[in-house]
Amino acid sequence: MNDHTDLKESIHLYTKKGSSNGVETIMLLEELELPYYLCSVNHIEEIPDKRFDFADIHNYLPILTDFHPNGQRFRVQESGAIAQYLIARYDKGHKLSYPTSSSQHTEVNNWLFFLASRLGPNHREAAHFLKAPVEVSYGISRFTNKTIQLYFATERHLQNSQMPYIVGNICTIVDFLYFPYVAEAKSAGIDIDEFPALNSWYKNMLQRPAIAEFTFTSHVLLPKDLSENHMHVGLLGRLELPSRRHSVVTEDVSGLCHMYTEYAVQAASSNFGNMP
Repeated sequence: MNDHTDLKESIHLYTKKGSSNGVETIMLLEELELPYYLCSVNHIEEIPDKRFDFADIHNYLPILTDFHPNGQRFRVQESGAIAQYLIARYDKGHKLSYPTSSSQHTEVNNWLFFLASRLGPNHREAAHFLKAPVEVSYGISRFTNKTIQLYFATERHLQNSQMPYIVGNICTIVDFLYFPYVAEAKSAGIDIDEFPALNSWYKNMLQRPAIAEFTFTSHVLLPKDLSENHMHVGLLGRLELPSRRHSVVTEDVSGLCHMYTEYAVQAASSNFGNMP
């Protein structure tokens, strides 16, 4: 049996179960048909990968690590940064992006910062105050109203553009980073039916195969086959595997999971050989 650290080139995603930020990254990995390992951890200290020093300015998940054939090692944090890294590295054919010299590329960046600085913080605060054990009417009112305003801004944009996606005719990282918020709109007190263009965009996104991999339970998006404290071997080149596809060995000490089956590692290694 091989330890996964034997792989010279591999993508590993460490995230919390049910994390919308983790979901965004998984969807992108699916769409780009990249083989990857997904580890459900609760804290950064549980990451068993000793090839990286995980001490940094904060201890937030998700974290993506990537090892290139030339020996370069990359560690990326924050879902927006992870998305930009994956596109720059693995989307040379612009399946989910526009050329960097285009106006659409700039527009994608505009929306990324809109999500990071406006919608994301307000949406999360609205959800927090709505489920807080002690009702704080000011917090509920402030953040739900702000979130509604931001939803209306996106609604107007979609109505005016008449495009299937947030930026033009290509489903970009903006769409994938926006999707979990709309999927969890009820948690922030939002009725998506009040936003017809956004609702239409949402239903369109639901048809994408990468998003069909998820289930929606109690306002939380989850991969259909991801369980707690479980290492999921995602081999998303649609590599045909027998029932052992998700077979793993875990050591349940502080939630650590650090070994894969020999079959899974060999399958991943063979698929990595076809990567750009």
